[in-house]
Amino acid sequence: MSLNKEDIDLIDRHFDRQLDQYEEETFDVKYLTSELFKDEVDLRKNLIKNVEAFREDDLRKQFTAHMQVIDEKKKERAQIRKKSLVAASFLLILSSIGIYMSSSNTKGPQALFDEYYVAYDGIVLSRNQSDRVSEGRMQYLNGNYEAALAPLVNLESHKNADLLMIGICYLEMDQPEHALNWFSKIEANATQDIQSVRDWYIALSYLKNGKLTACEEILRGKTISDSIYSKRAKALLNERLFDE
Repeated sequence: MSLNKEDIDLIDRHFDRQLDQYEEETFDVKYLTSELFKDEVDLRKNLIKNVEAFREDDLRKQFTAHMQVIDEKKKERAQIRKKSLVAASFLLILSSIGIYMSSSNTKGPQALFDEYYVAYDGIVLSRNQSDRVSEGRMQYLNGNYEAALAPLVNLESHKNADLLMIGICYLEMDQPEHALNWFSKIEANATQDIQSVRDWYIALSYLKNGKLTACEEILRGKTISDSIYSKRAKALLNERLFDE
């Protein structure tokens, strides 16, 4: 024996949150009185729970992959700098005694920003998104940040992922103040992963804007120290600019 079309439709609309009060009461009665109806509802609840758990695990994997890319780029930059320093030292030995190096080689805020910043790429496309959201995300994933900005900003409502992408677009367009405004709109009760991404890019926005005290405060905060960004934050704080 199987559920009839009306019962299936009732269950579908329940999970889509489309039932009115009378229909909700009907749903509750059927759930309590029909074992077949109850089994179908419970099955769907478990499926939804498993899908959400899978998505959360997938997001964590994307974060990890994202950080591995950043660390690899960091290593590449370090190797390039090392080779450059060796070449510069060799040239200095050959130069006249009257030429000397400046005693100060502290990197400025913009130089450090360029070294540590990589646009966030942990964005996932979904079939259920509106055309405008899909358009904005497609442009973002293709690195077309200016083209992605308008369809994302003009959404009727913004999810945390949308706010994050908009902030990154403004950073790419050299507008850290606007980036900070959008990053700060991400919900305070967002998941730990989202909070750490938000705070990392807030810190970088302050850095790009030359606001070192605000940047340092974010980098030393618990949200980042307990996240996959902790090593990056410690490395940035160890830069000479923060010792002055």
